[in-house]
Amino acid sequence: MNERTVHVTDRCNLACSICPGHEAAAGPAEIEEIVRRTARKHPRRLYLSGGEPLLLKRLPELVRAALAEGVGEVVVDTNGLLLADARLVRTLREAGVRALRVFLPSGDPERYAELTGLPDGLDRVRLALANLRAAGLPVIPGPLPSLGQDDRASANDFLTAHAGLLTEEAVGPSACEVFSTENVDHNGHLDSVRVAVTYRCDQRCAMCDLATVDGQPDPTAVMQAIDEAGARGARGLVLTGGEPLLHPQLDAFIRQAKAAGIAHVEIQTNAVGLARDGRAGRLAEAGADRVYVSFHSADPTVSDALTRAPGTHAKTVRGIDAALDSGMAVDLNCVLTSAVFRGLSALVSLVAERWLPQPGFGRLHLHTVRVDPDAPEPWRAHVPRLSELAPVLAEALHRAAKLRLPVTGLASAMGVPYCVLNGDPRLLGPLAGPGTSRPYRHEQEMFVYPAQCTRCALRKSCPGVRKGYLALHGTDGIRTLTESDFARRD
Repeated sequence: MNERTVHVTDRCNLACSICPGHEAAAGPAEIEEIVRRTARKHPRRLYLSGGEPLLLKRLPELVRAALAEGVGEVVVDTNGLLLADARLVRTLREAGVRALRVFLPSGDPERYAELTGLPDGLDRVRLALANLRAAGLPVIPGPLPSLGQDDRASANDFLTAHAGLLTEEAVGPSACEVFSTENVDHNGHLDSVRVAVTYRCDQRCAMCDLATVDGQPDPTAVMQAIDEAGARGARGLVLTGGEPLLHPQLDAFIRQAKAAGIAHVEIQTNAVGLARDGRAGRLAEAGADRVYVSFHSADPTVSDALTRAPGTHAKTVRGIDAALDSGMAVDLNCVLTSAVFRGLSALVSLVAERWLPQPGFGRLHLHTVRVDPDAPEPWRAHVPRLSELAPVLAEALHRAAKLRLPVTGLASAMGVPYCVLNGDPRLLGPLAGPGTSRPYRHEQEMFVYPAQCTRCALRKSCPGVRKGYLALHGTDGIRTLTESDFARRD
């Protein structure tokens, strides 16, 4: 990861008992030259550290100087106290600061006061986090190795509870690049382009392979990817992440897509921020047509445990409401992990009752966990056996049919082998019927046909079994369907 840190001041407004002190910083003119010299090396991220950098009146100038010299993004280290002034937060955002790395010694008020000598300090930090949330500035938890385990845990819990745009410190090696994939239909036409606009997220879903990735591509590169999609005649654009709502230029990306002639723009999101400050309405006004919302459980406790972001289930529910009220269409997506699949019938009932009657609601989309077949072990705890999943799926799908809730995805590339639901198109959806299309070209290499598939009656239509599943559970739940199976169908 290409990062640099510049120590801009040794002054601090706290005297924490755990702090070893700070090395003396250079003078103002020398500091600016160090910042410029460091930025000319074009690091992806530059940290301005201290002491407490926010005590430095020239800090916004240093931020602008770094960006002018070509640094990817500037992050300011802070204890957060001075950010209780919303004017300072706005000043930092206008200067170009992308995130704040907040060093919090404890999330417990009494312990915080003991360590810092500031009885009301945690209240001020709470206000600061609210100001950052309102400004759309992410928070990175600052590492404090000298803290005990209990203090680190309480600090992380406090930041998670109050920082609406919490990110992870770790950044993947390609996190600053624009990642895009294409869906080309079976006639060779460019159907849609999927562009990741950020790798930051305010949830850390256990089954997500981006849960420990942070960072943000260059907005100019994102704009170029959108323009290229429009020039090639793409009918749709999917803006994804990470969590796209964390990107301050999301509205501009949507408007650019419409200007490029792209007819349909979809945002893949957890909807946590959609109900805040009229965000859903602004996205609809910019031209967003649909949101595709991750919503995995009807049970808030189960959902918050899966996403590792307490309180966000309720925010997602409000965000879905806000999206529908804004006029955008809404599809919901549930990943069938071991933690949630047994509650699928309850999820079907909730979705049908709360959102199905509303204009603009589309469907509940189900899919399985994506597993790397070359390194499957990290996913073992999240992938249920198909033999256990099958009866739960059948019950939930029968309930959905009774409630007239559209359910899709099970016959797609991220669905299940058709034998899991007896090849029944009433349960699998129309993709499993006669003349079914094959997976997209880039998806076909994910599948193989084990021995059970050789004489299966659906061999020609079923895409097969995903390699990642076979690496974990073998052929558990896979069986050969015969013509007699269809004859016995109700």
